[in-house]
Amino acid sequence: MALLGASPKGIALVVRLLLFAALLAPAWAVLLAWYACSARIVRGVRYGVRRRNDMDLYLPDPSTAPLWTLPPVTAAPTPAATPTVRRPVVVFVCGGGWTIGYKLWSLGLARALTRRGVVAVAVDYRNFPQATVDGMLTDVAAAVRAVAALPAVTDAGGDPAAVYVFGQSAGAHLIASLAVRDAAAAPHAAAHHEPPALSPAVRRLFCVSGPYDIAALAQHFKDRAGVTDAFLHAVFDGDLERCSPTRVLAHAAAAARPVVADADAADATQAAARAVPPITVLHGVEDATVPYASSHEFYDALRAAGVRADWALLPGTHTTAILEGLMTGDGCLVDAMVAHMWHDATCSCDAAAGADGCARCTRAPVLPPDALVSCCAPSPPPAAPAGTPPLPCSHRLVRALFPPPAMCVPPETLVPPPLARLARRVNPF
Repeated sequence: MALLGASPKGIALVVRLLLFAALLAPAWAVLLAWYACSARIVRGVRYGVRRRNDMDLYLPDPSTAPLWTLPPVTAAPTPAATPTVRRPVVVFVCGGGWTIGYKLWSLGLARALTRRGVVAVAVDYRNFPQATVDGMLTDVAAAVRAVAALPAVTDAGGDPAAVYVFGQSAGAHLIASLAVRDAAAAPHAAAHHEPPALSPAVRRLFCVSGPYDIAALAQHFKDRAGVTDAFLHAVFDGDLERCSPTRVLAHAAAAARPVVADADAADATQAAARAVPPITVLHGVEDATVPYASSHEFYDALRAAGVRADWALLPGTHTTAILEGLMTGDGCLVDAMVAHMWHDATCSCDAAAGADGCARCTRAPVLPPDALVSCCAPSPPPAAPAGTPPLPCSHRLVRALFPPPAMCVPPETLVPPPLARLARRVNPF
């Protein structure tokens, strides 16, 4: 959520936000008690020297079954080779309108992931006015690079070659910006052997409910929450175009068109774009803070640039997938993430075995465009709001892609149903 102005609309949103937080207080009490007492949480691990350059590690219980057990990757595998437990690692970059982001916003997601045998990492980074967007990008890139080398991650079975980066809202904008920098700079970086902004260990990005065209959304932010142009220009160093991933991709594609006749240049551009990790773009169908059209346009720009991407709509609002949804037992987001991880692991196994699975996986998106993601629970996703084009449901597809039923962990309900219903009604997002 962007910084709220003193307008009547802004004040009304603040009141609704306070009510929303109060109604979810029982869940926050459980999560904060777990954070304070759990021996499986490593708090305050430093990844840099600046303020707020730290992260928390959430380690699954050793008795929790991993999502998969992969065969050892060796030049000449033998029947006696011992399977290796490798747990995927999810790095969470929180939202908060670039001003109020904090690593504890990930508590619900981290708890849900560790219950499924995933190692979770919650990154803290400088917010405005401690830093502008360039400083935030520096922090996030440094944190992602540091994760794969952390002994605590590998000791818990975390796979340093299977790092997933998850961003929500402003966090989605930041990780998308890092990926776009790699895609836009692909031809130059390939020619000069420059390292990417994102760590090579990153296997996939999950971008949830992000604003990817700041220049186009400026008026929406102003109308909805009283966000001023002065604030946006201060956060984004006076250049909304440069800080809009969708537009950066479009400019890069336009600049590349004059050289498409050069076969070598075209091949280098495509190869470098394919080096950017796949990006899964998800968005709440009822999101009022950032319209879901922002995600669809970003997905289109990624595909046009040759970046592997898929996108889908989630039931709920701007925050449902990571806050009230998880607190009320709705694990649709986590289940969709698990489906992608399972898909990626299968791809890796096929590639290690010399099959053509990896090429097949990278060509076909896991979820079809305009699909509502459903979860292991039998309840169908809610209908789209009035005026929204009909969206095909991917319930059967997602279930078909899932690992065995034992991997579908029963959801937790941390908020009593009456409070949950009230929270949905006052949700300001």
